[in-house]
Amino acid sequence: ERMLYRLDSDTNAPGWPRGGGERPMWGKLVRLEQEDPCLFQRPAQLSHTGRKMENVLHGVAQSLKEAEESLTEWDLKVGDGDCGATFKRGAEAALADMDGYPLNSIPDTLESIAKSVARSMGGTSGALYQIFLLSLCATTRQQEKKEGADS
Repeated sequence: ERMLYRLDSDTNAPGWPRGGGERPMWGKLVRLEQEDPCLFQRPAQLSHTGRKMENVLHGVAQSLKEAEESLTEWDLKVGDGDCGATFKRGAEAALADMDGYPLNSIPDTLESIAKSVARSMGGTSGALYQIFLLSLCATTRQQEKKEGADS
């Protein structure tokens, strides 16, 4: 009885259904500018940045594939045991799609990876990593515009 009373009580917790308090803002929201839907393509020649991006992406994807067993083992202790397979699918999709990534542009590459993640990784982790990558994309784009305006 007391527990139900407490669960039904008003609260200021923003995520709780009966929450009436103000939602805290930890930072400014960044709007992701929507350009042409994924018309990205690999540049004919990679810049220094493009070569670095390609090497880093290959390394990260390979590490995730190799970590499948460990990730699954850890996830079996606290979850449903699909973390390793989910990350391996995401890594394999990124490797398969990399030939179409605009590697000379960091924000465009991050957006492309987010699309690969959205298509290949299910569950909560796929959605969270897509949100993370799109946020990173928007912030990087904003920083590039600021740096361009400063010069």
